[in-house]
Amino acid sequence: TPPPLPPPALPLNLKNHKIAIACNWIPIIFSGGFLPLVFYFPLHYTTTLNLRYILTIPLVLTAITTLFSLASRIYSLAKPGSKCRPLHPKNHDEINTTNWDFWTLDFFTYNYLFGFFLVTILISIGIGISATKLRIVALPLSVLVLYICAEMVMAEIGIWAKWKAPFWISSIPKGGVLRPAVFVIVEDVVAVEGKGGREWREVWGKRYEADEEMRRFLGEMDFVWGVSGLGLVGGIWGVVFGVSNSEVGFVVGWIAPWVWAGGLTGLTIWRAKGMLGRSRRRY
Repeated sequence: TPPPLPPPALPLNLKNHKIAIACNWIPIIFSGGFLPLVFYFPLHYTTTLNLRYILTIPLVLTAITTLFSLASRIYSLAKPGSKCRPLHPKNHDEINTTNWDFWTLDFFTYNYLFGFFLVTILISIGIGISATKLRIVALPLSVLVLYICAEMVMAEIGIWAKWKAPFWISSIPKGGVLRPAVFVIVEDVVAVEGKGGREWREVWGKRYEADEEMRRFLGEMDFVWGVSGLGLVGGIWGVVFGVSNSEVGFVVGWIAPWVWAGGLTGLTIWRAKGMLGRSRRRY
């Protein structure tokens, strides 16, 4: 029998796109993790500013950074002639037109929008009530982790139960076979921030279909990220609401999610390199 054909090679060298991805995410990580702490402690202990104003300053700066990143992503996807939209049939005919299209954004962007509004509501409650609650303002990142990790676990349950996609999920059509949430995140981030475009989306989907080890790996990553993230949220909320000193919960709420995400990102990259290396040796 002839040897098996190798799966499609991924058209991406992350070394060439690290700067673009880093320039997009480092400001978000800094403003969304360290800025609230950098402002809170010096202003709280060296000035007489009201707690509401102390918290409003860094959170407004965080919102501006996040909105800029979100607007840049929407612009890249919606602008005329965009080459990074999902593989939706509508996009094949409009790729070179002069039309703007805000209705075929990818799933990551919709999640981004929903998460932003969710966090905005939570922060508004925390700093808007008469007695500003430091514990509530400590929750936004953990709420996002809960939302994303619950999606990952639900995606794996759906794959196991053979559910069909209830609507378009980036390049997965309505009624199509569900794929891991990590698959969708990687597709969208590399296509837009990594400048991989539609070529990346096409080959990424073909590679997933052809490579059994990759399918297994992405499913495992859904569980690793999803289950550990839900555990992290439980731990953060236990500290935020269980420790008498609310400042401890405030620090944990803004730092722990980034430590967790950084550690798991390193683990995921290490495991992915091993998986791709084994694939190259097999073929």
